[in-house]
Parts: sequence; C-alpha cells; structure tokens
Amino acid sequence: MLHFEWSAFVTPDMLRQLAAASGAPLATAQALALRLARLLEHVGGLPYIDEEPSPEARTAQGLGWLDEALGHTLAESGVRRAPPGLLPGPGNSRCAQLLTARPLLHANLADVDGWRTLPGVTVALAQAIVAERDRRGRFASLDDFEKRVDGIGSVRAAALAGVLSFLGNPAAVAGAGALTDWTSRLQALMRLQHAATPAQALVGAVNQTLASVATQAHPASRDGLLRSTPAAALMNPASAVRAAWVGELWGKHYWQALPVLMDNATQHIDVCMFHVAAPSETHPTYALLQGLVRAHQRGTVVRVLLDRDGKSDPYLSTLINSAARRFLTAAGVACRSDSSSRLLHSKYLLIDRQLVVMGSHNWSAGSYGRFDDLTLAVHSEPLASQVLVRFDALWASAS
Repeated sequence: MLHFEWSAFVTPDMLRQLAAASGAPLATAQALALRLARLLEHVGGLPYIDEEPSPEARTAQGLGWLDEALGHTLAESGVRRAPPGLLPGPGNSRCAQLLTARPLLHANLADVDGWRTLPGVTVALAQAIVAERDRRGRFASLDDFEKRVDGIGSVRAAALAGVLSFLGNPAAVAGAGALTDWTSRLQALMRLQHAATPAQALVGAVNQTLASVATQAHPASRDGLLRSTPAAALMNPASAVRAAWVGELWGKHYWQALPVLMDNATQHIDVCMFHVAAPSETHPTYALLQGLVRAHQRGTVVRVLLDRDGKSDPYLSTLINSAARRFLTAAGVACRSDSSSRLLHSKYLLIDRQLVVMGSHNWSAGSYGRFDDLTLAVHSEPLASQVLVRFDALWASAS
C-alpha cells in the first residue's frame, strides 16, 4: 500500500477545468489549490492506494470527489419544502394579533422588488439591503441581517422574523440530485453566493463546500473506509517501505508478548512512551521494565524516552512516569524526559533497528485490559531507519 498527499489530485488540468466551468480567472482557481486539497481529504477516505495512477486518472478522480462534495453541499443548502411565512398584523385586543400567511422571502436571493413586498420596507431600504448583500456576501441569520443593514433595527427585524429565510436557494438546489455533472453542481452552488464576480462566486462556493464536508463527513467516507478505486491517489513511491512481516498485539497480549521480543534483542532497544506506570511487582508493566533491565545487563544499548508535562497539561505524565524512571535509572538504563513544550504522545519501540513495535498501547494497566488498544509489530529495516531519525532528534533535545 502506498501513502499519498491530497494535493496530488489538485492537478493543473483540474484547476484549468475549474476555471473554465466557473468563468473565473485561472489565477483564482490556482489560489484555491490548498483548500481544494483539504476538501478532497474530507471526501476521499483513507490516503492509501495500491498503485500510482496517471495524471489523467488523478484529474478524473479529483473531479469525481469534488462532484460528490458539491452534491453533498447542495443537498445541505436546499429547502426541500418551504413553509409559509407569517406576518403579524394589528389585532383586536392586547392579547390577540392577526397573522397573515404568505410565502417565505429568501433574504439571500430576493431582489429590490421582492423586498418591497414586505411591510415597512421602502425602495431605499430595499436597495440598501441588496447593496449590503452584494458588497459583503450572504446574510447568515436574522441577527446578522439586523446588524449589517442600517434602517432595520430590532423592532423591524422582529416583525420580519417569521417571513424571512436565510437558507439556500430552493430553485437552484431542488433538482440537485438530477444535475448530471460537477460543472452544473458547481454553477448551482455559485449562484447561491450572490457574488459580484465569477471569481468571488467560485471562492465562496469552494469555501462553503469545504465547510460543509469538514463539519459533516460525506457519507461515502464517514467511517474512513478505503475506497475500492484502484487508482484512488498518488504518492512518491520512494517513500514507501516493505515489511518482512507484520504482527498484531491486542490488549493484554501486548504486555505478554513484548518481553519475548525484547529478550531477543542483541544490540539496541529504543523506547518512546507517553505513560509508563509501575514499578510495583504486581503491575503488568513491571515485566516490561524487567525486560529492559535484562537487555541492558547483557550489553544491549537501551534508551527510554518519556513524556514530561508542561505547566498547564492535565495528563500527569511527570508524576505517572516518575516511579518507572527511578527504577530504570537505578538499574543503569539510560532514561530521559522530553521537552515540556510539546506533548510526547508516541508509543513505540525500536528493537535492533529492524523491528518497529508501534500502536496505541501505553505501558499502563488500562491499555492491557480496560481499553481496546492495538499495536503492530512491523519487521522492516527501512521503516525502523525512518523512525530512528525521529527518535534520535527527540533524544537529543530531551533531558
């Protein structure tokens, strides 16, 4: 499996097609490249593939994901069935008020004539509303509308509250499911922006789509499932590594199997761990600490790096790790605490620079029994070499 960067799908050809479909300058589409990559990340599932696709395949897949995101955003923006609005009128008593039913007015779509149909909205006020919307974009809510338009005020806003809608354009999105390609969906979403230029409309549409898929995962990738498309993405094959074998360590099996792996070490053991409990002899972690001490006593070079809390951290790492650090130091094992400026949340071991044991297990009883933790033992010298570079950097900055 190969890992990739999402920016690999935002190809020059994709940006050219985006500019052509939107009518915006190519420079505008190019400036959106990073946001488009983030958008695809939220829609595309896990960033792994079986093989490297061609540039044409990357463009097609990128536009396919964009199409899904646009359709998702249009569906969220749509008003499937607008309820009638209610306008309060004069009543016959203090306790009764006459309510008149009428269609909702869409605040982000109505022109001057539309606004003029509402009581108390003069030509000048209607023009001011439309001008403000064109200048600074859509009204997010009744409160936003009241604050941005001079002449509305709280009394008039309250009177209009029952007849104004701040949702999307039902005409533009009612048939979103029937739109047949990404260009028509993009243009429908651009129409909802009420922007002065195609460039502004394109930026608004991309921003709205990114916000939509970032806050509510697209159904196709809600569970982070790997897509079945063989050419789903791209990466630099040079960064991929092969493993001779991979083993799974679940729950309590982790602390039972790990001492055996450490006892087989002949040269190096490097440990990077967030939490290490113990050294009570009845604690499961005690067996792991003893494994490190045995390795040190037979001449294996052992280094242990532990997390140290910052002043405002709630994790109590310094306190939790202190007993284990005293135990190891007393036995002659090299043990350091990381810089408190950053959280050391890693949990891994490097054994003889060829076995990487990495996963979610802390060296604590909760990881062995109460929690559903999983760690993988990966026999791969290239992977171990990459992890070692990071460990050495952390070790050099630790105390």
